[in-house]
Amino acid sequence: MSYLEDIMQGLEKNQEVPKHVQDKVELVLENLPDKKRKVRKNWQRQTAAAAAVMVAISGVLCYSYPTLAARIPLIGKIFEQVEESVPFSGDYSEKAETLIAPEDMEGSKMIVTDAGICVTASEVYCDSVSVFLAAQIEVPEENILKIPSHTLNGKEATADGMYLRGTWMLEGEEQRMLNARMLEGKVIDEHTFAGVLKLDLEDKELKTGTLNLQLTSIGWDQDGTESLDISENMRVDGVWNFTIPFTVDGESVKEIVVNQEENGYTIQKIIVSPYQVVSYVKAPLSRVEKEITRADYERKLGLAEGEEDKTLSYEDFLAEYQTPKMQPCETVICNQDGEFLFANDSSTTSGITTFAVDKKELRTLSVYVLTDVEDYCNEDGSLNRELLSARAVVAAEVDLF
Repeated sequence: MSYLEDIMQGLEKNQEVPKHVQDKVELVLENLPDKKRKVRKNWQRQTAAAAAVMVAISGVLCYSYPTLAARIPLIGKIFEQVEESVPFSGDYSEKAETLIAPEDMEGSKMIVTDAGICVTASEVYCDSVSVFLAAQIEVPEENILKIPSHTLNGKEATADGMYLRGTWMLEGEEQRMLNARMLEGKVIDEHTFAGVLKLDLEDKELKTGTLNLQLTSIGWDQDGTESLDISENMRVDGVWNFTIPFTVDGESVKEIVVNQEENGYTIQKIIVSPYQVVSYVKAPLSRVEKEITRADYERKLGLAEGEEDKTLSYEDFLAEYQTPKMQPCETVICNQDGEFLFANDSSTTSGITTFAVDKKELRTLSVYVLTDVEDYCNEDGSLNRELLSARAVVAAEVDLF
């Protein structure tokens, strides 16, 4: 086992190894089978022992040295590990770009440690709609096994999550905030989390890009907190900055112009990628006819009489309320087999809705725009497709091939 002993010697030369770490590794080495035994019938036992020792040593080093933990084979294969435990599930592993190779771990800018937490940017995929970043977070001093799971897309599948705060931007674009954005995936062990961060793009015409990600805090919940609350009862502030190049997978993405109009509503277009479908709907504009008084402004913002909000003046408040807005509407989509796509992100006033594909086969999409989705549900809460077809303000059949 001189190879393993060499590892420890190399560690001692390059950095100070705490005594408890040294003791644990030496204990593992002392309990190995005699390396002088060469009986072939025992080769499987010896090989298994060697593998076990590597796992044991990796666990010790992972706890004490976050940068060394990146050498564990999880790096470069995070999508493969968690792609079923994220809202936009699918086979990312064959399409994603690897950001860090095993031989390039030492000194890699894709591994950043601060405040005792190591973050590794492992892989990236872009479908022209969003950037999906696979990352590993190592928390050496805290036990993260108690992070509560949440259900995915109304299915039996569950995911774990950690909250990220900071900013992000693409080169040439304005900076955007990360306000408790969730890195969703799963807890690997008591100190390791692997997940995927989804960032939606404004420019859908990109061929390549560079993501500048600046994290300022990492947080998580513990069991016992309300699952719908962003309590972040565990939170660590620090600085984890990354510059991540990516290439857009234009070949796998389709943008289909629909322009189906009825009742003043228009289904403008559909974007379809291997992992998500995005619908764009234009609704009629409505204007607030009521006169907005200063008393309305003060009551809405909880201000005292004559008080002015520091971030929103009365004039800006007035302009915001008097600006015409699209009438609220909701979009529902199902495939040719009647399977409904789960809406992971929607806005009733922007007309843009993002649906998860979740490995469903998509040949034809039925798109329905509704003014009140609850009017189209069965008693069990499922959507009634016949009512959708009959009562939608506008509908369209979109062939993908």
